[in-house]
Amino acid sequence: MSTDLRYQIYSDNSESTVSLAEALAKNLRGGEVIEMIGDLGAGKTTFVSGLARALGYAGPVTSPTFSLLNVYKTAFLINHFDLYRLEDIGEVKHEIDEAISQPGAITIIEWAKQIEYIDDLIKIQLQSQPDENKRKITISAPSKYSYITEGLA
Repeated sequence: MSTDLRYQIYSDNSESTVSLAEALAKNLRGGEVIEMIGDLGAGKTTFVSGLARALGYAGPVTSPTFSLLNVYKTAFLINHFDLYRLEDIGEVKHEIDEAISQPGAITIIEWAKQIEYIDDLIKIQLQSQPDENKRKITISAPSKYSYITEGLA
């Protein structure tokens, strides 16, 4: 993936992480594939929660670590994968490919080291900082997704 867009911001707490996710959600058009990158506890699920809520989902948002996939019905269908426990995506690859091919759906994948075959990923990386509540959030994407960072503070 050639990365033409790069946006970086620091979050001081989970509320500001959720606010960033909500602002980004307003820019989504459907069809995006988002790779969430970060260590355990970095805030990936917090970010996904903010994004889903901003799109109209009112239920609980949890990491699909054991189920591998959670689906949230919002203004868009959100397919939220967590591949943490998998060494090889094997048969889950078919489910991922099916999710990506759904018109207007948003696919979010945590621990996605096995999906390098997917072109045009939006990558959102959350990095813990020395202050345990602070996160550096970096959004990288091909230029065709330049709209996703519009209006972000």
